[in-house]
Amino acid sequence: MATNDAVPAGASTTKLVESLWFRFVVRAALVLLALWILSFGVDRLEVFVRHAAGVGRYDDSMWLAWFGATIAAGFLFGLATWVPFTSVRFLPSRLLLAVVLLLPIARFWWIFLQGHGSGSWLAKGYWFDGMPVQWVLAAFVGVAIASGFRPKLATPAPE
Repeated sequence: MATNDAVPAGASTTKLVESLWFRFVVRAALVLLALWILSFGVDRLEVFVRHAAGVGRYDDSMWLAWFGATIAAGFLFGLATWVPFTSVRFLPSRLLLAVVLLLPIARFWWIFLQGHGSGSWLAKGYWFDGMPVQWVLAAFVGVAIASGFRPKLATPAPE
């Protein structure tokens, strides 16, 4: 006599990492952590701007705290969009994309925060100079770094 089980025999053998709800919980946690770090970055930016207005000069450590928090938020959000849940490899070519995105930010730091660019050819072009643009570029750097994580491809067995 055959019995009809309510639960399939293989249901309890699936891995936790492969379950859809676990992936959703991990991705939601990464997005919430990214939003929390982004709110920390907003606070750091506000402190940076107020300090610069009160003292009359920019503080590099406050700028780096804001900038680093924004990169971390972009990185976490980039991971949340596609977490491989397998063994991972990193594509170093994505770091080149992050470096390209860092060039306007480095120019902003060199000219405005360090004050080295007055009268030079670098200071004449006003591209990517506003704080909102710096904010978006910093988040893009984090997403570019996170996009380098890919699952390892299974190597086929030799025949």
